[in-house]
Amino acid sequence: TPESIKVAWSPSIKANGQYVNYEIHYQTENIIEVSMIPTSRRQFSRKINAELKNLKPSKSYKIWIVAKTKSSKTSKSEIITARTVRKNELEEFTVLVTFADLPHRF
Repeated sequence: TPESIKVAWSPSIKANGQYVNYEIHYQTENIIEVSMIPTSRRQFSRKINAELKNLKPSKSYKIWIVAKTKSSKTSKSEIITARTVRKNELEEFTVLVTFADLPHRF
């Protein structure tokens, strides 16, 4: 929609069942926002879906996922770019985010 982007990802292969939550980071211009996505154990084996809402129409957003464990370890996905549609467009799509081979520490 003009004010949202759907994001989907598979759990990081580095998770080993330990991740307790995901953060969706997204940026337009110089503003970075974070959306917390709590997960349950049964979500570790399947694709996870989320929707970023209250976005601006016809804007490009850089999006990445950060997975966090109970022990504060993190893994960061690749950064992808997606664009919201104009107000009069009805196109709907989901962007797929994948994790890099090696986990990143912050």
